[in-house]
Amino acid sequence: MNQLTRDFKIADDALLQYARVTKGFFVQDIAAFNDFDGEFNSQKVSDLEGWLEYVVTNSDTFVMSEMASYTKAVHAQMEKCRSYYQQLRYFIDKAFKKNPVVYREFHIPQYRQIRRSQLKLIRFMENIVTLVNKYRADFLAVGARANFLDTVIKEAQELKVVEKDQETFKITRLLLTAERIKRLNKIWEFVQSVNRVSAFVFVEDFAKRRPYLLPKPKRMSRRNTILVSPGSKSLVYHEPITSPITYEIRNEGSSALGFYLAPTLASAVPEILTWVQAGETIEFYADVLPDGEPAVLMVLNENPQHDGEFRINPKRS
Repeated sequence: MNQLTRDFKIADDALLQYARVTKGFFVQDIAAFNDFDGEFNSQKVSDLEGWLEYVVTNSDTFVMSEMASYTKAVHAQMEKCRSYYQQLRYFIDKAFKKNPVVYREFHIPQYRQIRRSQLKLIRFMENIVTLVNKYRADFLAVGARANFLDTVIKEAQELKVVEKDQETFKITRLLLTAERIKRLNKIWEFVQSVNRVSAFVFVEDFAKRRPYLLPKPKRMSRRNTILVSPGSKSLVYHEPITSPITYEIRNEGSSALGFYLAPTLASAVPEILTWVQAGETIEFYADVLPDGEPAVLMVLNENPQHDGEFRINPKRS
């Protein structure tokens, strides 16, 4: 599926600021514009205000904050499931006395690897639900309380629920981003048209036309741009993250880039990434991993043909 791209080369915030200023001058000069072209009327102002309101309401910061809240809920539920599993492990040992067949059913030998992965832990807890029901009588026989077993099942099922909510919002985020870019392009189309017509309206008055001139994109030195090879992942900083930090990331290339936190460079790419589309600028909040270990910031370029390019500015809080 083709990705929606921005029709402009300036930062989103710069476009919004310029559009607001342009709107103010356009409202003052609307009669002169309307005398030249009847389509330049109050409806254009209303349309612009609607696009501006939508873009501000559904800003990248808002969407990322919402995504972070869903991720936080999943991590919290994962921690609860780990805790209840450790309690259940006591009764597994008590009931089956290290029976290798039962231990393999519960994937006990693989648990240290499983506990770190969201997807693996969800599947693991789904299996726990099945096995708690299967061995309920054995657990009850060694002193486990029925309400405890019911709680283990309930928390495992809740993990699946919050994970589904997270996945649903990931799709919603893509739709919101696409709609936001559509409206940003509409705003750019408006300021372009006003700039074009102002050349005729104020043909003999450059001072009146000056506010409608389009802003020029800032040219960045290649030295300030980080490249990511086609179809690869890369370490952004060698220094691990040991305390909360916010990064401002600007995608300068034509390929979407996915950013994520991992224990090491060799770690597998997780299911959850923060995608930054071409021309997009976001704020990326980073902290230590859920288990308290330091993290490294990674970037993934899935495009098999083109380099990824981005700029990053760390802003410690």
